[in-house]
Amino acid sequence: MTVTISAAGHKLLVRPVKVKNVSEGGIFLGSTEREDKAVGLGMVIEIGPTAFIGVAGCNPMEYPPSHPRYTMEPYQIWDPKLKIGCVVYYNRYEGYNPDVPEYKEFKNIPDISVGGVVEGDFEVLKTDF
Repeated sequence: MTVTISAAGHKLLVRPVKVKNVSEGGIFLGSTEREDKAVGLGMVIEIGPTAFIGVAGCNPMEYPPSHPRYTMEPYQIWDPKLKIGCVVYYNRYEGYNPDVPEYKEFKNIPDISVGGVVEGDFEVLKTDF
């Protein structure tokens, strides 16, 4: 039997990752600093259907129909780079790990816990959390 877990409501399902290298122009912290600041990195696996609804400026209906944001999802308004497969940073202690063997390495985090999208030339490794 296969088990499937998905993000519900305002949650994001992420797979925690480690960054091996950071680009010259990258803003991200080294592993020691990440530990000190309790910052986690995760690859976005799924975005809940109500993620970022209610966050200031993220309601498409606040914009006139002629505005490009009128047709966007709230998470796209929050950050156009946010999508499935991107890497985000968040407070490592936010959210929870599902108690399902196939998903024990995953984490469900609230939308407002996402600090931003990490970009640049770096290698993402699976974590050992």
